[in-house]
Amino acid sequence: LNEYHEQREDRLCEITESVADRVLESGESYTFNSHFPAHERYIIHSCLANNEKYDELESVSDGTGKQRKLTIQFKA
Repeated sequence: LNEYHEQREDRLCEITESVADRVLESGESYTFNSHFPAHERYIIHSCLANNEKYDELESVSDGTGKQRKLTIQFKA
């Protein structure tokens, strides 16, 4: 079970970095289509915040419940 969580965390960080690179290159924010549970949103927020390469980006959650979406965008 712990191995699954570690693999999932690694995969979420890989996805986050890929999307962050895309935002830096395109200059446009990216909103994930999928719903992430709170603990996975936390992992994504942390991966982005803890990587100096993405200092000019932020992740923002918007909405409630199953409609909650996560966006990676340039800091205002």
